[in-house]
Amino acid sequence: DSLVENDGDLKDPESLASSQPTYVDSRNRAVKSEFLVLVGLCTHLGCSPKYIKKLDSAAPDASWNGGFFCACHGSKFDMAGRVYKGVPASENLVVPPYTYETDSLMIIGVDGENA
Repeated sequence: DSLVENDGDLKDPESLASSQPTYVDSRNRAVKSEFLVLVGLCTHLGCSPKYIKKLDSAAPDASWNGGFFCACHGSKFDMAGRVYKGVPASENLVVPPYTYETDSLMIIGVDGENA
């Protein structure tokens, strides 16, 4: 699993200091592992990180496994929005509260535990 492979390179791999609801899994930071919900603002100065696939020509370096890159100051986040060591951002990308009204309808901004 590529998320586990990155652990040694991350500031907070277990998402212990992250801003996220308690009901999301701490590793993939999601209720359902196939869908990731993040606030699209870098935790450094609020620029908008861009999703960049693995092996994309826009990748920040040759070891890039895919994730989010903030071009403003070089912060990098993995596919779960967890921040890498050695970049300006100090925290993982924020996971907002959300819930599933049905299997195919997600409501963002509504806390899943208190809905």
